[in-house]
Amino acid sequence: MRKISKKIVIPGALIIGAMGLAGGIVLASDGPKQSKSGVPEASSVADPIEFSDETKLRQKLLQVALGKLPADLVIKGPRILNVFSGQWDDAQDIVISSGRIAWVGPTGKWAGKTARTFDAAGLSAVPGFGESHKHIESTQLSPEYEAALVIP
Repeated sequence: MRKISKKIVIPGALIIGAMGLAGGIVLASDGPKQSKSGVPEASSVADPIEFSDETKLRQKLLQVALGKLPADLVIKGPRILNVFSGQWDDAQDIVISSGRIAWVGPTGKWAGKTARTFDAAGLSAVPGFGESHKHIESTQLSPEYEAALVIP
């Protein structure tokens, strides 16, 4: 099992046992600080955890999908082929951020803002075609990269 190399200081806690996280967590003994919820809080991070660029992008796409960050482009009104049902969904919007699709749904239902729109009413959109039968486990990818492939 690979040990985590980042260290997090949590006051008042004991060092965790030898499995997995033990080598990656340093805990202080100066007494715990309690949050309003009663859960001890970390006082400092010795080595801040740096997320990969892909993880940062996915976090941004989630914020765009929720309407909390603006999109780069909204394609308004095409009918979209739903490859799961085999049906066409009329009057949909496709929200784009950083060259990726962040949200798809009925026209006018996305809560965010954008500076650019493209009127695609009367046009059709289909997803990119790719092999949908995959054996992710045999790729021997790390969990982070496997999740990047599997989680939309």
